[in-house]
Amino acid sequence: MAQKPMDKKVFDGIFGRFSGIRFVHYACGDMHRMGELKKMDALKDIVIATPVGAIGVYDREGGSSHVFSIHSTKEDMGDFAQKAERADLEYEMLNSFYSYVLQCPEDTLFMHWNMDSDTYGFEAIARRYTQLGGSPVPIPKEMRLNMREFIMAASAEGIYAILAELMTTNNLFKEEMLFGEAESKALEAEKYEAVHRSIAAKIDSIQRLFELFIEGKLVYDMWYM
Repeated sequence: MAQKPMDKKVFDGIFGRFSGIRFVHYACGDMHRMGELKKMDALKDIVIATPVGAIGVYDREGGSSHVFSIHSTKEDMGDFAQKAERADLEYEMLNSFYSYVLQCPEDTLFMHWNMDSDTYGFEAIARRYTQLGGSPVPIPKEMRLNMREFIMAASAEGIYAILAELMTTNNLFKEEMLFGEAESKALEAEKYEAVHRSIAAKIDSIQRLFELFIEGKLVYDMWYM
């Protein structure tokens, strides 16, 4: 099943006030393990942020993507990376990401896939950067849009969208993509290049899913359970 194309007037009515759209997706550590730690009495009042391994951004207007990752940070640092701690690499990666955000126009829309919870999303990334000693650049909630909720709300039929299934159904799934526990385990095992490649593949496919939806070409089952 596929949607009808979105009318240009409808599209402009929703997105016309933004100067551009940036798609954002990222990989982090095991959120479930962090949740278990929070249950411990000694840690119940401590806000824990999971480590970040990579953040992918796709510039819709520019037609290009960029991945801020521990892997690319190590490559940029060259020989100095051998002496750097993982936290130092993560700090430099997040510093580069927020430098990018700072350069975006104030009316940029950041579109994401479910990055709006306390444990996974913009707040979690900002919290992690703060814990590492950085000062995150605020991304106001009104400048964010959950693409999953947008697709579900804009669909005439009921659709419960799961990212991996949508990618598979629309021939956008790539073998380098890692999801859930596989991605967090790769990060914990310091397989930074695999995490980088996963996010690079996913951010491109997320952007393409949006274009397919706007064009009325997104294929999906009535309900993804």
